[in-house]
Amino acid sequence: MTEIAGMLNSMAALVIVSLLGYAAARLGFLAGPAREGISGLVFNITLPCTILNAAGQADRSLGGGHVANGLLLGLSFFLIMLAATYAIIALVKPSQEERPLYLFMGIFTNIVFAGFPVIEALYGSNAVFLGSIVFAVFNLLFYSFGVMLITMGDSGISVDMHRVLSAPLVASAAAMALFLLDIHLPAFAAEACELAGSATSPLGMMLVGVAIAESDFAEVLRERRLYLFEFLRFIALPVVLFMPLRALGMDEMLLGILVVLLAMPVGSIAPAVATAYRLDPDLPARGIVVTTVFSFATFPLLALLLTL
Repeated sequence: MTEIAGMLNSMAALVIVSLLGYAAARLGFLAGPAREGISGLVFNITLPCTILNAAGQADRSLGGGHVANGLLLGLSFFLIMLAATYAIIALVKPSQEERPLYLFMGIFTNIVFAGFPVIEALYGSNAVFLGSIVFAVFNLLFYSFGVMLITMGDSGISVDMHRVLSAPLVASAAAMALFLLDIHLPAFAAEACELAGSATSPLGMMLVGVAIAESDFAEVLRERRLYLFEFLRFIALPVVLFMPLRALGMDEMLLGILVVLLAMPVGSIAPAVATAYRLDPDLPARGIVVTTVFSFATFPLLALLLTL
């Protein structure tokens, strides 16, 4: 129960930071060009530093078997999210203009800022190591194949490759290479990545508040499709997968990591990433609010389910 309380405290802190961003936008500190500048800063500078720092913090003594498990789990995680989100979108039936945004919300989840603390509380540091590999695989797939799907033109084949090749993708590839080759960044570079990367979470959550401040907040309450999407994608999907995979004898830690990551809310820097790819950030911002609020109820239930 102590771990669950700590997890909820962390989520509450993120919500408060987003409210500070909301207040800053209302006061005129983070409006217009300032928002775009911070979005670019997060996407191109602090998020890549977060990715490189995760590779540096991973425990490299666990052996190749754990690396293989992490790679396989990362691939499975992405493919499950992708297939399930397409199926759920068919049920929810958003407008044609909103379909890419729902796909974006369904696969771009809060792995680092919410997922890792939950995994560590339930399974310890070794699970965090596996989670960091899953995160690297996810980034490679999301910022390449995932971005292609999200940014496709109406013809289904028109893709701007400049929007696919991104700083987070390059950082993810570099992070995997550093880990697999057992190369460590110089101490000053590692400390710089850790320091700059630590700004990603608060800046990302502030951008959530800014995006909400610049949209009609009442839309959040009226977004009925978003509630159905939240239930099917972030609550029903992890629970439905948990039962058969556990019955099939899947390793407890691997199953727990998969289920936890599938239940994570929409990524806290989703508005920044959406803006970088010229998508409307307002719907992802509302999605963060809905999924984060629901997570206060679902996370304790999820922890109880996994620890039975």
